[in-house]
Amino acid sequence: MNTEEATLTPPGGEDRIAGHSFLHKKRLWTYGGLTFLLLLVVVALKLLFPPVPEEKLTSADTPLIPSPPAVVREEGKAVVPESKNVVTPDRTEAVHAGVSKGVSPSATIPQQEVPSAPPAVAGEPLSHPQIPAAKPQTSGVSEKTSRKVLELSTFNRGVEALENGDFLEAVLNFNRTLSINPLDVRAYNNLGLALMEMGEGEAAEEAFRKGIVIEPDSVRCLNNLALLYIKRGEPERAVPFLEKIVADHPEDAAAWTNLGVAEGRAGKPDAAGNAYRRALQLTPQDYRIHFNLARTLEAQGRGIEAVYSYQTFLRLLPPGESDRGRKVISHLEKLRKSLTGVPARE
Repeated sequence: MNTEEATLTPPGGEDRIAGHSFLHKKRLWTYGGLTFLLLLVVVALKLLFPPVPEEKLTSADTPLIPSPPAVVREEGKAVVPESKNVVTPDRTEAVHAGVSKGVSPSATIPQQEVPSAPPAVAGEPLSHPQIPAAKPQTSGVSEKTSRKVLELSTFNRGVEALENGDFLEAVLNFNRTLSINPLDVRAYNNLGLALMEMGEGEAAEEAFRKGIVIEPDSVRCLNNLALLYIKRGEPERAVPFLEKIVADHPEDAAAWTNLGVAEGRAGKPDAAGNAYRRALQLTPQDYRIHFNLARTLEAQGRGIEAVYSYQTFLRLLPPGESDRGRKVISHLEKLRKSLTGVPARE
């Protein structure tokens, strides 16, 4: 009897093993081909879109270079507009926009030969500086030239009268200017200032509004109309005009200061403080704005911060303001005593 065990091979077994080997090789070729194609795509993308060198990348924080001040030509002579960032002193001070004298107020440059605005009473707004009067040219015989000479002549006489305090004469001359050129925004601004000094508030308001209709972005007319409303005890009406100025001219420290005055008088000390701080970012050495901020902080009950602002005000106070300085020192001693119970000494 044969006891050897037989090894049985299942039907089709050898063919199945050969088939598995073939499929395995086929998959390897397929994967290899796909990998090669992927490498080709990567190389092609690098060739088509090379990386930007690091030194060519520009940071979004790169500072911009400011434009130089605009130059306005008046009768063939180049004139650089003067600064409109002038502030006046005293309790919660504001700025009174100055007399227009023949040049557009659009640009801001460091103050040069600009007469200081007079001290303001409590809460009065700040003023913009004056612009040099335009000198008329007498050459030429055409009617157009003659009218231009007459317009400049009456305008400059009005400026001179306004500066000398002869407000009635100023009103007469600016009205003559407007009879020749009814679109002269500067004349409307100066007419409004003269009328405001005469106590003719409604007529002054009409003059400023006419100037704004002709030139909606007139900083002086907008500012002076706002100051008129502040003086009349209507600070809420002043706020929109001052907000327009600071929106269009965020570098205008005088407008920010006036906005602080208006907001403070409208019962919004937080908004007033923010406006004063913005003004101080532009003119950190202006002692008058430090005083305004100190008054606002004290009214808010923030005595310690108010003391610091009063101290800064005293440090920056010019020698000619010694009387005022003594009053502030006396007030500061009382404030310190109320905070600590013991008067501090300088």
